[in-house]
This record gives sequence, structure tokens and C-alpha cells, in this order.
Amino acid sequence: MAYKILCPTDGSETARKAAAFAAALARMIPGATITVLTVITVPRSFAGRHFYWRVKEQPEALQKEFTALFREEAARVIEETAALLRAQGVTPETMIREGEPAEEIIKCAQEGGFNQIVIGARGFGMISLVLGNVAYKVVQLSPVPVTIVR
Repeated sequence: MAYKILCPTDGSETARKAAAFAAALARMIPGATITVLTVITVPRSFAGRHFYWRVKEQPEALQKEFTALFREEAARVIEETAALLRAQGVTPETMIREGEPAEEIIKCAQEGGFNQIVIGARGFGMISLVLGNVAYKVVQLSPVPVTIVR
């Protein structure tokens, strides 16, 4: 059975460092695989301004437009991270999920049978893994070992 590494990303500097660490780890373990994950979520600053609820109240076309923007950003972040891994000799799988970041990371780790999670210590972003709090939650709830990269 292959060793499976889950590498959540939001495109931040620490997420890129975590991806580089995951690539180095995968190269040391014969047959290891990496899956890059990003989670689309409504940023708290938007939610605090009721942005999210305004979108929910808008016509369906506007909701689709905002959803498309979040998905576009998620795809950009995933591709950027995948390119970084490919440059280091690792061909990753990619995945985009929607929801609360820590919960989705944990669900993904459980459902995918991952052996380890490699995550950045802090992050940013519209699609956002705000990784100070997220990394902490992942460590607390994870069924598998978690490596936090600074």
C-alpha cells in the first residue's frame, strides 16, 4: 500500500514551504503519493460584512458568478502548488472541496486513507485556509500524523 500524503494549500508562503517539504518527504518514501487540497470557504472578513448573506439573497446568476470566482481562485492555487511539486519531481493529485477548512481537511484525510498531513503554519487567501487556527484544529482532530511547516 502506497504512503499517502495530504498537503492542504491556500497559496500562501507557508503553504508553499509545506508543499516543498511534502515533496522532499515523498521522494524519500518509495511509492509515496501527494494530494494537494484546497478548501473554498467564505472569508470571515466578508462574512463579517454580511457579504455572504447578501450573495445568498441575490438572484441565482449572481450567486453562480461569485461561486465561479472562488472556484477560479481555487484552481489557480491548486495549479500553482502542483507546478511547484512537479518542478521537484513529484506528480501530485489535486482536489478542491468546499466548507470549513479544518473539517474538510480531516474528512479528506479519513475518506482518502491518508497516512500523513503536511500543512503550513499560517496562511491567507480568498479561498482560504487561515492556517494559524486551521493548523491547530487539524492537529487536534486528525486521525493521522500532522507535520506543520513554518
